[in-house]
Amino acid sequence: MKKVSLELGGNAPFIVYDDADLQAAVDGAMLAKFRNAGQTCVCVNRFLVHDAVHDAFVEALRIRIEALRIGPSQAKGTYIGPLINSAAVAKVQSHVDDAVTKGGRVLQGGRVGPQGECFYLPTLLVDATADMQVAADETFGPLGAVFRFHDEAEAVRLANATDFGLAAYCYTRDLDRA
Repeated sequence: MKKVSLELGGNAPFIVYDDADLQAAVDGAMLAKFRNAGQTCVCVNRFLVHDAVHDAFVEALRIRIEALRIGPSQAKGTYIGPLINSAAVAKVQSHVDDAVTKGGRVLQGGRVGPQGECFYLPTLLVDATADMQVAADETFGPLGAVFRFHDEAEAVRLANATDFGLAAYCYTRDLDRA
């Protein structure tokens, strides 16, 4: 049997419940969203965060994103490299622009960086809603959108509100909840 690797579409949710270890959740978020500049099919698109921990999670994540070093992939210390091509950059920008026109706010990034036309800055978007492109389509870039939820039923509904189902992430101290 020959080993193969497939790149499939995804729109992974990352659920952060009110009882989550926030440091562990932020560490996991950084890996699950920003590895390979967000260009893997299992990367997070949607951070679903409980109201009780929303602000603390968002601020901790924003600080970590702000510290990411962007540059050529082979440069020492670089964490975020370029997107594959200008079409990928245009798709990420389209998702950001769509979200902003529908009430989303960019807290970090949201544009091409000074490193060059394919270097899209790691982006954190808040006030995301279900009618935004980022809620339904795979972004395939360094854009993380934060959606609020109030209870477990809403978190599950939001997580399942996509045709894609390759991966999901959940941070809670309650294994029955997970």
